[in-house]
Parts: sequence; C-alpha cells; structure tokens
Amino acid sequence: MTLEDRLRKAMGGRRDAVPGGDCPGPEALAAFVSGNRRKEIIEHLSHCASCREDVIVARARIGPRHALPLAWIAAAAAALFAIAIGMALFSGNREPEPIVVKPAPSPKLAPKPETPRPPEPPSFVKPGPAPETPKPAPKPEEKPAPKPAPPKEPEKPVIAKPPKEPETPKPVPKPEEKPTAELTKAKIRGTLLAIAGGCATQAEGESAWQTAKLAQPREFSGSVKLRVETTAVKARIGAATLYVRGGTELAVALEEGVTTVRLAKGEAFFDVTPGKDSFIVETATCKTAVKGTRFLILPTEVVVQRGKVEFSSGERTVAVNAGERSASAQAPEKLDVAKLLAWTRPLDETITIEAETMALAQGMTILPDPAASGGRAIGLKGPLPASAEPSAEIRVKRKQAAPYAVWVRVHWSHGVAPGFTVQVHEAHPWSGKDVVSKPGWQWVRVGTFDLPDDAFRVRIVDPQGGLRVDQVLLTSDPELNPESK
Repeated sequence: MTLEDRLRKAMGGRRDAVPGGDCPGPEALAAFVSGNRRKEIIEHLSHCASCREDVIVARARIGPRHALPLAWIAAAAAALFAIAIGMALFSGNREPEPIVVKPAPSPKLAPKPETPRPPEPPSFVKPGPAPETPKPAPKPEEKPAPKPAPPKEPEKPVIAKPPKEPETPKPVPKPEEKPTAELTKAKIRGTLLAIAGGCATQAEGESAWQTAKLAQPREFSGSVKLRVETTAVKARIGAATLYVRGGTELAVALEEGVTTVRLAKGEAFFDVTPGKDSFIVETATCKTAVKGTRFLILPTEVVVQRGKVEFSSGERTVAVNAGERSASAQAPEKLDVAKLLAWTRPLDETITIEAETMALAQGMTILPDPAASGGRAIGLKGPLPASAEPSAEIRVKRKQAAPYAVWVRVHWSHGVAPGFTVQVHEAHPWSGKDVVSKPGWQWVRVGTFDLPDDAFRVRIVDPQGGLRVDQVLLTSDPELNPESK
C-alpha cells in the first residue's frame, strides 16, 4: 500500500471534520503530507484550524517517518495564524480582510519551495508603518491654517484708495452746462385777453391770422403775434397790459422767467405789474429792460410814465425815469407824457356814479350844494338819529376784465377825522379815518379792485354824520387822477 493510500485511509474517518466545501479534500491533504507543498494549501492551513488538525492526525497514523516535516508545517501554520491574529488586533476591526488579501502578491517573489516563510512576515509587517504615517500628516496641515493671509485682506481696502476716485471726476465744466439749459428754455403757455378795441392774432405754428374777440381768452404756447389795423387795442398777456396803436405789429414770446416783446413797427404802451420776472421790449435798433413800470415804446425811443427803465441802442445804455424821454439812448429829457398818451384814453373804461342815483337809507338824503356836480350831493340833513347808520348803495357792472381804481369825491366839514367806510363788491370795507381833510370838495382814492363779470355792489356808510358825497369813479386806467381832469 502506497503512502497516498495510507493517508486516504487514515483520513477517511476524519471526513466529517471538514467545515465546508472550501476546505481541500483528503486527496489534497494527502498530497500535502506526501510532500506536495502547494501554496494555496499552505495558505488555507494558515487560517483553517480544522484542516491543520486533520493533517496532524493523518501524519500520526501513517507513521513517524513523516512526523518531522508535518510538525514543522503545523508549527509554521500556527505561526502564520498567530501573526495574522496579531495584525488584526493591531490594525483594528476593519483590516482583517486586507491582511489575508495582501499576501497574494508575495508568490511572485517566492517561487522557491523553501523561501515562502520569509516573504510572508514582511507582508504583514509593512502595513504597520502605513497607519503611523497619516498621524504626522494632519499636524503640518494644522500649522499652515493660521496663515497671515486673513490679516492682509483687511489691509487691502486700506491700501486701495477707490474713494478718492469720485474726486477724480473733475469735470468741473458741468456748471458750464447750465448756460446750455438757458439756450433751450421751455416755452410756457400764455393767455391773450382782448379788453378793448380789436386786432388780428397769430399763435406760433399757425399759418392764418385770427380776430381776437373781446373778453374771450386766447390761449397760446410760446409766442403770439398781434397786428392792429386802424383802431387801437388794449389787451392783457401775463403780467402786462398792452396798449397797441393802429398800424402796429408786434410779437410776444413767453419763456420761463422772462417775457420778450419784439416791435416790428408802430408804437405800443406797456403797463407791467412789478414782479421777479424780466420784461424786455426789442426793436430793430433798441432794447428796453424793465421789472415793473408804465412806458411807451417807439422804434427808436422810449417814454416813461412811471418807474424806471434801462434803454439801450448800440453800445450806449441810459437809465430813463418817470416823465422822461430818450431817443437812441441819448441823454434823457423831460416832457409832457400825458399828451403823448392821449390816444390810450379811449381804451380805458371809466364809470362815473352820481351820488344822488344811489339807494339811500337810515337818514341819508339828497342835499342841494352849488359846488357839487349837478348842484346836488347826499348826506344827513339834521343831527344823527340814535342807533342810525346812514348809508348809500348802488349796483354796477364793468366792461373790461382789468383791475379798476375806485375814487370818491367827498366834503368833510368837521375838525375830526372822518369815519366813513367804502365797500366794493366783497372786499373788506375801506376806512377813511386816515384821510387828511381839505377845505371844500376833494377826491379820495379808495384802492384798486379786481371786479367780477357780473354786477357788483358799491356801498358807503357814515356812522358819525356830517359827511357829504358827490361822485364815485371807477376806472381801468390806474394812472387816472380825477383831481387833474
């Protein structure tokens, strides 16, 4: 009987000790015991205790002849098993598998049957230093963390000086752009109101002339032309009242802060209400600048009725005062302004009310007076009745849409200040307490009023008695003084 047969027979009774199908059969173990030291059998015996026991039992049964080699193999397997367990305990629970797999490349270096032992221990020893190397690695990583880079970043905004860049836009010529805005002033909307007379008008952008109707506002944008044929016209545009003589042509341009009149031919008289805006009249050779006054303009001269103007012609400029005239900006001279303005009188409305036509109440009555207009006036005939308030009242309707000056002709015989009042429309009553009385009849200016289109009331009250009233005058000519008529 051969050695293999004896081994098979010796291991026949131990077949039940094999734990599973992965373990080599009796033939493989018998060959191993006979001297066929295959690597996979040695590797299997290093971690399978059951197979190692079978090999030892088989060797004991077949005789002492092979006891020494088998004992050596068993010891080697036990040593390998002990090394494997030590490595598993050293490297942790996660590395038992790599310990078994890593020795696989060792067979390439150990083809010899005698040298399989030395390569195996180094394969298990090498993984030892591997886990030690990552420990020093994180330490140097922690040191570079406190880099001085973050402190440098806040220094950068200090070094960077972009806030000074807004100073660099030194296009100070921007204020120089303001004059360009003046060149492109927006034209504003205006209204032309014909008060008396008639004229033809042509607004900017229109090709045909239209007739201006009395008391009907004509709105225009920018500028409007006026052409007066024969009859003079009185009109109002903005803050100025224009008296335009027959045979005159002019244009009025409205812009923000300034009104410019260009006189093409003829003559015109201007009554400008004082204000912050400028008023300029230009002719072919002259220029007149005012703020608030009454003046007459001809092609080469100016006549001032009230206020003061600057008159220019060429390079000469002179100041012309009330009651003066200047031609071509020469030295002003005195003259009778009223005669030059006689043609404007018919354009103004003057309403004269005789006192005896008013409704009288509470003791006010009509009295004969040779010095009064028509030989009659109104007043108290006897002493003032107790608790009485003598009054006179009348309703009037005006024609022109213009401010009216109101005058009253009175006679005050007492030595005390007069206490009568005058009320026009719904305005606050005017008191005559500051009137300085003169001997005989005198005209007293009550004030200037904007009157409604409908009929309005004029009421005179004399609570003291002793007052006589002759006439009431309402005129659209603010310069009219009845004393000088």
